[in-house]
Amino acid sequence: MQLKKMAACLAAGLLMSFSATAENYRWDTVAMGGGGFVSGIVTSKSERGVVFARTDVGGAYRYDNQNGRWIALTDWLGESDTGLMGVESLAIDPKNAANVYMLAGRRRPAR
Repeated sequence: MQLKKMAACLAAGLLMSFSATAENYRWDTVAMGGGGFVSGIVTSKSERGVVFARTDVGGAYRYDNQNGRWIALTDWLGESDTGLMGVESLAIDPKNAANVYMLAGRRRPAR
């Protein structure tokens, strides 16, 4: 009986702590920890601190120096466009580091 009461109190405490933090939660993209690799890192030759990364199946990213995190550039792609998540090459415009060019996608297999 004592064990049941203790378990009920623990469950109630956990539920209250989850509901308190749920109100303050801010939804954002999630960093995934597997399935693919970074196939290239490109830095700007004209502007210091501008860095982009390309991946084989996870899209492209820009490093945000101010916040110390990577920003996904291709997370707007839908499920039907997952073939575009493989970025084969990435280049920064040498005259304007705000412009980046990507070769993305894969050839669909013949049926």
